[in-house]
Formats: sequence, structure tokens, C-alpha cells
Amino acid sequence: MDFFNPMFWADDSGRYTIWGSVYPPLNFLFLKSARWLLFGDLRQADGFALRDIARPMIPWILLAYGAATLFIFRQDLWRGFTDFQKALLFVACTLSPPMLFTIERGNLIIFALGFLALAFARPGWARAFAIGVLINIKPYFALYLSQENALFSAREILSLPSSISAFTYVLQTYFSQGGSLSIAGFDIAMITSIIELTRWLGIAGLLAVLALAGRNVPEHFALAAMTVAITNLGVWVGGYSFIFYFVLIPIFLRMAYWKLYLVLITLILLPIDVITILRDNIGDQYAYLSDATVSVDWQLGLGAIARPAVNFCMLLAISFEVFSKYARWPRAFQVGFQGADKIFGNLLHRDRRIFDTHRHIMPS
Repeated sequence: MDFFNPMFWADDSGRYTIWGSVYPPLNFLFLKSARWLLFGDLRQADGFALRDIARPMIPWILLAYGAATLFIFRQDLWRGFTDFQKALLFVACTLSPPMLFTIERGNLIIFALGFLALAFARPGWARAFAIGVLINIKPYFALYLSQENALFSAREILSLPSSISAFTYVLQTYFSQGGSLSIAGFDIAMITSIIELTRWLGIAGLLAVLALAGRNVPEHFALAAMTVAITNLGVWVGGYSFIFYFVLIPIFLRMAYWKLYLVLITLILLPIDVITILRDNIGDQYAYLSDATVSVDWQLGLGAIARPAVNFCMLLAISFEVFSKYARWPRAFQVGFQGADKIFGNLLHRDRRIFDTHRHIMPS
């Protein structure tokens, strides 16, 4: 419904005043064009009716989503990868939980992938154009140059969270419903405060080390770091944002701690949700794809707990690398980090000759 409901409102002048949309106008321009191609001048009562008559067209919509994914694999971004390797990665990306979640919801974020790849692959005006389009698709991309309202249930938030703020959301929802919890003497209010403080300190720390690094850090590394920050911003960013990491794979492979980043990305993309932590029957629900009412067993998988934590570790790791390798001040403080970086690098057994970022062919 992330596709059909906004499409229904695309031609309605009350999309911002009545519906309260947060989509920028560029999304509605795209949706108007898509609606005209799919339905012509046909009008329906609501997004659900629009979805119902679009059932025969679902394969074509899925094909468009698949084609959008192909734009990730630009030759200038994936230089050094064979066609077979890129084909395997395409299959892996398409079948990963974040991509399946995005397709199932029909979220328009998937059409940002091509522009995100362009932003990483081409410097100059092409990068500026791509970032401009990205901001007009999803405004949180303005981080390249918080609202958390109770719009979702705790179950929906835990479907595929990207930020540790999902834990805050769930705990606050539980508390508002009369629940109580105490861990090592800390109540829910204290636990959520610690989580939120940790999250904002992590994001602020990354932005601070990027400011300290200045022009020393390659632009594509800085863009990758800010993309990681975006996925950690809050529950309103959504688990869809994990699909950005498909574009970052060739960037991470050029960074010093590439083995660590690949392990973290693998944990995020693996279907670890099959490991069930909690199960609850929520009764009979209408299933659109099967067009039937079915009994639904809601399951809390390991991924709902692991992915936000792993993603925050990604934020800390990339902050550490930027600071230890590129930050210029304060020097005395940086020396200590560089010593830790040397020890950490030896633990990862990296070949330093491969990662000379100043000589690498990747454009900045």
C-alpha cells in the first residue's frame, strides 16, 4: 500500500492538508505518471480499490522494481567485479529480507537506488544532481549537504527495524499500555533515555569526526558514512533503508575494515528472522496476495533484535575508521586512536597495500 495509497492521493489537492502526506512533491509527480500509464483516466474511491483493479498489473510493477535494482550495478561503481559476480550479488540483493520487505510494501524508496549509485560513482554536477533528486525522494538525504509519532504498532515497528530507536518505541508503547520493566534497577524511562542518548551520541560523533577530517576523507567514504548515519536516524527511516547498503558494498570493499563491514552487512541481509524468539496469534487477517482471510501467527524473529544493534555497530566502526585515519585534530587524542587502529587492523589481518585510498581508481 506504500505504492497504491500515495498513487490515489497523487491527483488529490488535499494530499498534504487532508491526508497529511510527508512525501515530497517529486514522488507525486512520479506517481501521477505511473498512474496514467497503468490506469489512464480511471478514478477509484480509495487506494484499496486502486490496488484491487491493479492485480493483473502486479507482475509489471514487480518487474519495474527489479529493473530499479539493476541500476545499482553501474560499471563505474562496480569496477573490478565480473558479470557473474554482479549477477550473484543481484540475486542475493533481490532475495534479501530488506529488499523483499520493500517490495512487499511497495515503497518508493527502491527508485532512489539508481540515483544513490550515481551519487557514489560520478563526482561533480552528476553527484550534485543525484543528491538533489534523492533529497526530493526522501528528505532525510539532506544529511548529505525527528519526528517519531505513534503511527505504527509495536509489531509493525519490529517487522524490520534499522535503528535502535525501535527498542525505545516498543518499550514506550509497552509502558503506555500499563506494562512495567526493570533491568539492573533501571526502569523503562531510564532504559529508553539511555538508548536514545547512545543513538544521538553515535550519530553526532560520526558527524563530528567527518567535520574534523574535512577534505582528508575521500568524498565517497564520507557519503557512505552519512548513509550509515541515515539508516540509524530513527524508526521513521524504516527498514527499507537497508537496501542502500547494496550500493555501499563496493565502497566498503575499498575501506580499511572491509572484512568487518562485510560481516555486518551479511548479518543485516541474511534471513535470520527464521529464528523465532516470540510467537503470538493475532487472529484472522485479510491477506491481499492470497485474497483470503487467514489466521496469522505473528513472530518476533532474531533479525528484529540483531539488525538495529548490528547497524549501530556499523556506525561506530565507520566513525572509528574516519577518525583514526583522516581526522586532523586534536592530534594528541588522535594518536591514541591510531594506535588502537593499528592493533585492530592487525586483528583483521588486512593487506594494507590493497587499501591505499589515495591511489585508488574510485572517483572522489
